[in-house]
Amino acid sequence: MKYIYLINKAGINGPINQSIGLDHSTGGGHLIFNSEGSKFAQISWKGQIQLCDFDRCSGQITSFTAIQPEGAGPFPLVLTSCAFSNERFLYVCKQQPSTSGNMI
Repeated sequence: MKYIYLINKAGINGPINQSIGLDHSTGGGHLIFNSEGSKFAQISWKGQIQLCDFDRCSGQITSFTAIQPEGAGPFPLVLTSCAFSNERFLYVCKQQPSTSGNMI
């Protein structure tokens, strides 16, 4: 479920509920709009990646593409951030496992 607030000259309207796209179960991730505001990418800590088309005037998600669903297990693939480049590429960063060793 997505909760949408439309902000315009008349004020703040909403929330409007919209059921489209994938829900994620982690409560964390990253969402970023492209520079035109017509698309956004959403990632989750459990590896989910989706790309959505967005109507800035209505505040509605008009379509979505599931690139990768959430993985199984507690946190198999922790995705931390994403960014658009030249309106053509989407870059996604993942957390690397930490390692430790004896420094002596």
